Amino acid sequence: MLLIVKVRKRTPKKKKRLIIALRKKRKKSFQNQMCVQRKTFAAEDWSLWSSDDKEKEMEIPVYLLRNVCFFCDKGGIKLLISCFQDSDPDILPLTLAHAMTTIMSNLKLWMNIGSLMQQLVQLRSCMVKYLCQVKDSHIRAVGHRNMFEFMWTAVKDPLDGHATFDKEGLDLAFKYFSSSTLTMRLAGISQINNHINVYNELCHSESLVEAESIGNSLANWLIENKIIECIFLVQICMSS
Repeated sequence: MLLIVKVRKRTPKKKKRLIIALRKKRKKSFQNQMCVQRKTFAAEDWSLWSSDDKEKEMEIPVYLLRNVCFFCDKGGIKLLISCFQDSDPDILPLTLAHAMTTIMSNLKLWMNIGSLMQQLVQLRSCMVKYLCQVKDSHIRAVGHRNMFEFMWTAVKDPLDGHATFDKEGLDLAFKYFSSSTLTMRLAGISQINNHINVYNELCHSESLVEAESIGNSLANWLIENKIIECIFLVQICMSS
């Protein structure tokens, strides 16, 4: 005896309705999950990793903040330090160094810099030493100059606001000043002038002892690197 079963086939319209219903269900489940995670995210976590602007904090997506916290908790900054530490462009290609600098620059927008100041200062120091080892021929290569300038912009100013002598920043400015390209030399002179202007401002705001110490260090650096001779001796030779 044969048993005949009639199979009901779904029409294309029914399939389409089923897909739409499944999508709505997944979307609703995702929204509920987001709501629960936002409620369970502790207030101290927000204040620990986000900026001081309260209005800006409320605009931070919770998943972005969780990923930033994950990056910091798992020692992401320490890993970047280990990559740049005792490295040079032959070991760490400029393209890869630029990519890591881009990541760090984007993450810094969502970090509380004060809580990570020590690690960020150490990372800046390693990155400056790396950039000082980049050869002038590498900078002139197609595309490399833009990457170098981006990295220089990211690290040329010190993170710590306290009155200190930024020798590493000056060494990087001297790297620019020593370039064979005119625009880079002018950028180097401009950055050296910025350090001198910062010192002049410190003379009016900080204590006399700190300003005098920074001024002596700055003067010694200018003399040791023969900045005055490099600027004015060339003009004398050209005029004569």
